[in-house]
This record gives sequence, C-alpha cells and structure tokens, in this order.
Amino acid sequence: MQVTVTPSDSTGSGSAMTSSAVTIQNALPSVSSVYVTPSTAYTDDLLTVAASGWSDADGDSAGYHYQWYKNSAAVTGATGLTLADSYFVKTDRIYCAVTPDDGHDVGTVRNSPVVTIQNSYPDTIADIATGLTATECDTIELDASRGRGERLCDDSSGLQGGSAA
Repeated sequence: MQVTVTPSDSTGSGSAMTSSAVTIQNALPSVSSVYVTPSTAYTDDLLTVAASGWSDADGDSAGYHYQWYKNSAAVTGATGLTLADSYFVKTDRIYCAVTPDDGHDVGTVRNSPVVTIQNSYPDTIADIATGLTATECDTIELDASRGRGERLCDDSSGLQGGSAA
C-alpha cells in the first residue's frame, strides 16, 4: 500500500509526495481453550472436541483444523470434531490438537487436556439374555465378552456360579 499526499492551503498546492510501499500483513488467529467431552470417557463413548476464545485482530472468520492423538501418536484420518470408540481401548490416552485458521494463515496449535479412557460398565447377564426363550432342560450358551477382548466375568463358565438365575 502507498499513500500520496498533496499539501494545499488557501494560497495554492504543493508538490505531491508518495510514501514508500508498505505491505499490510494478516493478523494470525488464535484460540484460548480446547477441551474434549466427555472429560471422563469410557470405551464405548464418542469423543467430541470443542474450541473457545477465537481471536483474530483483523476480524477474519473462525475456522479450525483438528488432529486426534492416541498415546502421543496422530490417529490416521482422525481430523474431525469427533473420535469414534473404534479408535481406542481402555487406558489409551487421547487428546486433540486444534489449529485456528482464518482462511489466510493458521495460528498456534492448542492441545486439549489428555483424556484417559476408562473401562466401560459391563452388560449384565439379564441384558445379554433379553429376548431368549428357553424351556426346562434347554442349554443356553452365552458369550460373556464384549468387543475388543473385554471379559464380563473372570470364572471359566462365564457366569457367576455357572448358571443364570
């Protein structure tokens, strides 16, 4: 950008003067807070990231880039607002890096606090057996495990005392 100024008063005008060229830079955007919900997460939860405190000195619109991390490694393809439970198991440490973007430049990356994945509450035998029909002396076999190798029971029969009441 350049400015040309021509001085003038009631007696006449002076010579026009032009300033040196100045390039006006874009102000980098920023975000003040990033967090993941739920903050206490279980193996069957959908995680969601949120950012707040958008700031851009030249008033550009808010935009964000997301990258989810599991145990400090980027999760391939996990670049949206949510992270499905298929990406983690109990004890995994999850966080999301959010980069503010005003459409011209990106600001400083801000990481959410780490969320350690907790074990989900197991299904009860009643939940597993819902809808089964049996008569006396029928044998019913139940798989007492959940996805990803989580066992519902520790005894060899899979049922407390070997039977379901």
